[in-house]
This record gives sequence, C-alpha cells and structure tokens, in this order.
Amino acid sequence: MIYWNGVKISLMSYSIIRVEKIKSKTNTTGIQKHVQRENKNYNNPDIDFEKTHLNFDLLNEKNIDFSEVIEKKIEQNYN
Repeated sequence: MIYWNGVKISLMSYSIIRVEKIKSKTNTTGIQKHVQRENKNYNNPDIDFEKTHLNFDLLNEKNIDFSEVIEKKIEQNYN
C-alpha cells in the first residue's frame, strides 16, 4: 500500500504504456483529454466515476497542456 494525498491506495499489478508518433499539433488535444481523463462522456460502461478522484499522475501535480509542454521542449532542443 502507498499513500497519495493522505489516501491509502493499492497498486495495480499492471500498467498501460502508450507510445505513438504525433504528426500534428491538433492530435495532442484528443490524447490530452484521454490521458488526463478530461472527457465528460465515455463509451466504456465499466468506468466507475465515483473513483475518479483516486486517479493520479506520477509526474505532474495538476493537469498540463500537452501542446504547451511540447512547444517548450521543441524550443529548448532546437535553440
């Protein structure tokens, strides 16, 4: 067990890793909504919305703007 913001959570025995080449800036919006659970409607009937508050990001404390982060990375690496 680990604690996240004072809540005891158990770690799952699996993870999902998604690696995909992004060809345009507009693609990041849909991916951001999926990864950060920003959508309001989902087709999956198994989603338990009462547990949404237990989702967490291991790297960022708050949701981030993917396009903004990508632009900053490009600027850092090409200038």
